[in-house]
Amino acid sequence: MALVESSTRALDVTPRRSYPAVLESLLKPFHLSTSLNPKPMNKPIIRIKILHLQLTDPLGGDFTLLTEFIDGSIKYMLYDGHSSYGTKFPLSHLGMPKGVYLPVETRYEDETMEEFRERVIDAIREQSRMVIVRIVENQVKFYQR
Repeated sequence: MALVESSTRALDVTPRRSYPAVLESLLKPFHLSTSLNPKPMNKPIIRIKILHLQLTDPLGGDFTLLTEFIDGSIKYMLYDGHSSYGTKFPLSHLGMPKGVYLPVETRYEDETMEEFRERVIDAIREQSRMVIVRIVENQVKFYQR
């Protein structure tokens, strides 16, 4: 055992437990685990796609902006490309002036989803450096023959 003398007391500097064991003991009162296979998180209870926009920046880059209502909150996701996958980008990439943000709450109590969509579209058209190429329909309709 190695001891380090100090003016007030002797300190034991020999490691007694590994780092993961110490971390596990600290997290135990909070019912958290550091296991390599954690339990999957619960899926959202409410998830509604509000708006799906295909955008282009001044340099010709394609982007997709998704607006969703997830468990009571408005979430925006900006991806590169016009496909259903891509690299995520921060919303600052929209090029809006400092202090101007996309709406995250309704303007008044009875605002409809369509009115909220129009506010998002207007904010991008008026404040963003991106151009809206296409508004993708939220409802897919299949016709029967």
